[in-house]
Amino acid sequence: MFQLLRGWRERAARRRGQVLSQLEVASMMGRSERWYRELERGHLQRFDARLFASLADALHLTADERLVLHFPVTGGTPWCVESPGLEEVSGWLRSFLRER
Repeated sequence: MFQLLRGWRERAARRRGQVLSQLEVASMMGRSERWYRELERGHLQRFDARLFASLADALHLTADERLVLHFPVTGGTPWCVESPGLEEVSGWLRSFLRER
């Protein structure tokens, strides 16, 4: 998961045309740089919907990427696994979610 977080942060930086540091992401989330650095290093913690949304927003994640991130950080079943709209989720992601 940590490689995804780092990759998403680097992609967000490219989109805005400048570096997006761990400190900036942490600040957008209302957290310390150390907290975010540990998250990128793989020290996953469970966190609530508000914090999840702030991380996803800071990294400009797509809907599919948000679903991939949802499971490890909330510890729950992503809403789409039980949703009648599951066919709207891409095939590889649907398989990934069902295996969890």
